[in-house]
Amino acid sequence: MKTIIVPVDFSKVAHNAYLFAREIAGFFQYKLKVVHVYGGELSAMEQLALQTGDTPFNYLLSKLNNFVSDTVDKGDVMTKINVEVEIIEGKVVKELVKLSKEKDMAMIIAGTEGHYNWLEQLTGSITSTLAQKAECPVMLVPKGTKYEQFDNMLYASDFSSADEKMIMKFIDFAGLFDASVHFIHIEDEDDVDFSAIEDSIFNLLFKDGDPKFSFNMVSINGVDVIHGLNQYAEENDIDLIVLVNRHRAWIDNLLGLSTTRQLAMDTNFPLMVYHFED
Repeated sequence: MKTIIVPVDFSKVAHNAYLFAREIAGFFQYKLKVVHVYGGELSAMEQLALQTGDTPFNYLLSKLNNFVSDTVDKGDVMTKINVEVEIIEGKVVKELVKLSKEKDMAMIIAGTEGHYNWLEQLTGSITSTLAQKAECPVMLVPKGTKYEQFDNMLYASDFSSADEKMIMKFIDFAGLFDASVHFIHIEDEDDVDFSAIEDSIFNLLFKDGDPKFSFNMVSINGVDVIHGLNQYAEENDIDLIVLVNRHRAWIDNLLGLSTTRQLAMDTNFPLMVYHFED
């Protein structure tokens, strides 16, 4: 059975991401593994809560079990989901990347704080590193975002090669939700003619006959990518933004000091990051 990893820090943001992940797991009939990565030291409040004779590991394991059980609605069919919990000691990024490489890993779903400690805790370290190194997709759930059916998905890429593997993987994923797809080409300074890219994608979509989904193709100038993506997503009722590219250099750029930070801070849309090797 495929597994979804949900890293949690016991915050409301993590609680929301866990609820979101339960819906995704229920849709696919995947297993959830809820993980807390323990850095070796408890916070002052946790130290006060530690019972005499107890160990930090046992305390955190109990806390994680309570975190999971507190989110279960016993009248909800989602209670049938297989949920495991695990406490891991180590560095957050390193341990999550290691988990992402396990054979049956489907994706990692993590909560994002938005305008607060998202910048310091996630964008500069966890998100960009996972996007570069994870063997599975990473889905980011903005604070307070509730799961809704993915009826419209936005696929944002530089389409430098209109790679069939990337596009077909996305289409297969979107097809599971019967979603309409929106291909957004992000231009750069050395870009080729978008009309040629558009023709290439169009031919790919129609190579086996008429596609069974509706689609749209739009080009956005790289000068203001964030505004363009957000505006398009809002105007077209996008439920999920997907960032995908096969070149590390481009995704490093896209997930660097501007785009991902701003996108995570300034959008209310769930964001999924795919990464493909050359």
